[in-house]
Amino acid sequence: MSSSSTIQSHSFFIGSYNILNPYHAVKWTTYEGLNEQGEDNWETGRRAAIIKNIQEAQLDICALQELSDRTIDEIKIPISNEQYMQHSSLWKHFTEEEEGAHGVAVFYNPQRFSLVAEQGIKSSDPKFRYAACVDLKDLTNGFIYRVVSVHIKGYDPYEQDLDRKTESQKRGDQELSEYLMECSKNSEHLDGIFILGDFNEDAQEMERRGLDSRQGQLINAQFSWTGVAYPTETRSQRQIDWIFYKDLHDGMHKVRFIEPKQDLSASDHALTIVEHQSSLNPLTQLII
Repeated sequence: MSSSSTIQSHSFFIGSYNILNPYHAVKWTTYEGLNEQGEDNWETGRRAAIIKNIQEAQLDICALQELSDRTIDEIKIPISNEQYMQHSSLWKHFTEEEEGAHGVAVFYNPQRFSLVAEQGIKSSDPKFRYAACVDLKDLTNGFIYRVVSVHIKGYDPYEQDLDRKTESQKRGDQELSEYLMECSKNSEHLDGIFILGDFNEDAQEMERRGLDSRQGQLINAQFSWTGVAYPTETRSQRQIDWIFYKDLHDGMHKVRFIEPKQDLSASDHALTIVEHQSSLNPLTQLII
């Protein structure tokens, strides 16, 4: 038997999606979240469009941001006639407006992955934020991946008050640094780590700040991204949603960018997707 005939390619699709919290869509008059009368359009259209975008992308894993107690239970993504994607706990950020409370979670296909462990990683800021951190086992090959859904504190890149911009920027940088440190612990059993979500920092800031940028932190920690520029904040055409991956199998796993067909009116952010690929020998279950 030739070596090529013993190698099987395994791939899955993982995405990140900021779904736009309906409460904030109304509060901040966000176009995508409103009907013609300026009212919340979640029930009348956006919910179905979000579900359809994820379902048609055939995602195996999806990190979601701006989820609330209301929306997490209303997002039911079919994977068969009788089964839906399952999800982790919802980890909600600090808020002074309980009505607007929102956070992060990870959805996954239970026909492909089983949940091994989960935790919420809480930032140290008094106005704390959370990352949803789950370990998922691939049922086709036994590989275990850590998936960390983040929504990093934002700042206005066009802010003219440099002190105000720098203070807000540093708080978000520190938040990501804490997530990175925590999710790197107890990783000996893992085959890879994904950190993905709304970074609230675009490609121009990444280029300007270099390794001091949020993306630069991850690159410095041996994470990588596909290198494909893709606007994810649709009206501004900024790329602020990112998927970073750290291979713990010496370069034998890789990711490639996928541009999904999607209804961009479903949220003020686009669904972002990569395909994760790995190769293994089915007789030995060793990476080739």
